[in-house]
Amino acid sequence: MNLDLNSVKSLVQMNLIYLFHVIFVGPLLVAAGLKCKSGKNATLSSILLFLGLGVIVYHMYKLYKYNPNDIVVLGGVVVLGLGLVMLVGKYVL
Repeated sequence: MNLDLNSVKSLVQMNLIYLFHVIFVGPLLVAAGLKCKSGKNATLSSILLFLGLGVIVYHMYKLYKYNPNDIVVLGGVVVLGLGLVMLVGKYVL
């Protein structure tokens, strides 16, 4: 595989996008789903919760697909993402 500067730059940018979604977007969607758990918003709550979990799982898969040898980094991202979900959920509820 021949890597030039532009391909390395785009790879780093894609990894940053995936990390941003795992660390911020997914946990915020989960927190929003946990926040609107009232009776009339039960459907919206479920949609946001599963959408947030789907965003986290999908972007973690994309990170793994493009970085299969960095399992320690990916494990850290998993722990950090799940920790943020629990932390945000604790203070939102």
